[in-house]
Amino acid sequence: DRVILEATDVVRQYTQSDEVITAVNRASMKVYEGEFIAIVGASGSGKSTLLNVISGMDTYEEGELLVEGEPTSHYLQKDWEEYRKQYISFIFCAML
Repeated sequence: DRVILEATDVVRQYTQSDEVITAVNRASMKVYEGEFIAIVGASGSGKSTLLNVISGMDTYEEGELLVEGEPTSHYLQKDWEEYRKQYISFIFCAML
């Protein structure tokens, strides 16, 4: 099975009124080719932020996001756009 996306110890932080808020704290995961995944958790647990990082819509401060084994930490905006065209789709659903 081929790993197409791997997050290793990814950290996403925001600064708000001189306070650092950690929205994603050392998240790690692997997504294999052809696999569908679900990210679930309580409200405010960082699901949307993690999805934004995985999609390249948001940055990350620490760790690494690998696409087919290649790091994304050097990606420019055009690289993220191509990545989204080729690799990423989201289906949002509500859990009632």
